[in-house]
Amino acid sequence: MGHTSFVMAQGIIGAFAVRVPVSFLMSRWEPVSLFHIGPATPCSTILQIILCLGYMWVINKQSDNVKNNLYEEGTECTEQ
Repeated sequence: MGHTSFVMAQGIIGAFAVRVPVSFLMSRWEPVSLFHIGPATPCSTILQIILCLGYMWVINKQSDNVKNNLYEEGTECTEQ
């Protein structure tokens, strides 16, 4: 999956897995107000940040593995 595909996927996951369900559940809470429905967006943002940090960790691990493999083969690896 490319980097842009991940961004699209994390946006969709944040919207449909968190924002919509939290908004729905909070709208069932009497009395209904925007104060109760509003936390759905920060909850979604927290999930999206966690997903992005996890993706960044995976990308960094893969990059380290490539550098280690190049080093073991005797090929110089320069930082860019």
